[in-house]
Amino acid sequence: MGWLNWPVVHLTQLATDGAIFLVVGLVLAIVWRRPWFFVALVTADLAADGLSYLLRQWIGRDRPPLVYPEPRPLVHLPNSGAFPSGHASAAFASATVIAWASRRLAIPAYALAVVVAWSRVYVGVHFPLDVLGGAALGTLMGTLLVLLVRGGRFDAGGGSATSTARESSGPTTAQGGAEAGSTRRGLAGQGREATALLMLATVQRRSLRAPRAG
Repeated sequence: MGWLNWPVVHLTQLATDGAIFLVVGLVLAIVWRRPWFFVALVTADLAADGLSYLLRQWIGRDRPPLVYPEPRPLVHLPNSGAFPSGHASAAFASATVIAWASRRLAIPAYALAVVVAWSRVYVGVHFPLDVLGGAALGTLMGTLLVLLVRGGRFDAGGGSATSTARESSGPTTAQGGAEAGSTRRGLAGQGREATALLMLATVQRRSLRAPRAG
């Protein structure tokens, strides 16, 4: 399918080091006004890409052109090993972070990650098992990062969502307690005034009765 060569080659080049996901993530961070999201995305991308490189160097699996002379690869053959795929690792790590930030974007993000992983097989520099391993590694790295930052996730205004909720509920609770206290004090004061008036009326009645009895 020669007509696919050009778009697939360009896609796999754009996806080097997860660049295409970083561009998308930057746009989303600006639109959402969530700088923390872009920081999390970059961290997941670099962690997955770096770990996959270390594993490729350690495992040392040969790439397809070194095993089978034909067909020739459509892109430059990297010098590192084949397993796991760095493109797939970075793509799936980034897709996992995007899916965590917005469920509506989960399917498009993972679909793009799948296409990126498949492109590495299409251009002839990875075996299918390489990209499957990269996808698993990237998903794992993205999930671990999400679990680490979920407790202190920042809202769109840049503050912690948990602390924001506490701050918003704190004044309301304090205000309610103050109002309840003032209400109780008011009722107590009214009760004392009523008692004093009753005692005064009793004294007046007794003083009026005293001359008649004399």
